Amino acid sequence: MPIVYSLVARGNTAICHFASSSGNFAYLASYLLGQIPGLDAPGAKLQASRAYEGYVFHVLADSGLTVVCTTDDQFDRRVAFAFLFDTLGRFASYVGASSGPLDQEALSRELANQMDYFSHNPAADKVNKVRAQLDATKQVLNDNVEKLMHRAEALETLSAKTQHVTDKAQAFSRQARRLESQLWTKNVKTTAALVCLALVILWLFLSLFCGLSLRHC
Repeated sequence: MPIVYSLVARGNTAICHFASSSGNFAYLASYLLGQIPGLDAPGAKLQASRAYEGYVFHVLADSGLTVVCTTDDQFDRRVAFAFLFDTLGRFASYVGASSGPLDQEALSRELANQMDYFSHNPAADKVNKVRAQLDATKQVLNDNVEKLMHRAEALETLSAKTQHVTDKAQAFSRQARRLESQLWTKNVKTTAALVCLALVILWLFLSLFCGLSLRHC
């Protein structure tokens, strides 16, 4: 649930207030301020939270101003006080710079804008904003690591395929050398056999005319 009510006061006198939902928040806030001792004293400083029937009234007093905001008991207290500090700083400059009557309608609109921003804009919570940025950075890092792992797996697969091709090339080269050696040996044997056969044929041919011992040639 968002901030449902806020009030800015000087001492015990309300300057402006705004409610985003119906309820007796204005009465309860005024009653609460009256129960805090020394709140109207010059230079009073206070940070407090009071729970009442499922709601929490957060109070910040400083620089002569008091800011109250009302939330449910589930609303982040850190964000509530971020709203109080920011609103007190803004209204302190408005009140200090004004030399005449304050435009309560304009201040109420400013208060409504503040309530809406701190209720719904994630950037209002600086801690959560930093966490979101860290989460986004972590996600980018995880994506990059995952991409690197996929790339490493692809390189490993490519390396394995390259090694397989290299092994096959080396095996083919060895087989080619063996085949070349076998062909050379076969060619030598064939040549030697042909030479022997030619010599035998020549001897037989000459023996027809010169005798087996070739003495008559």
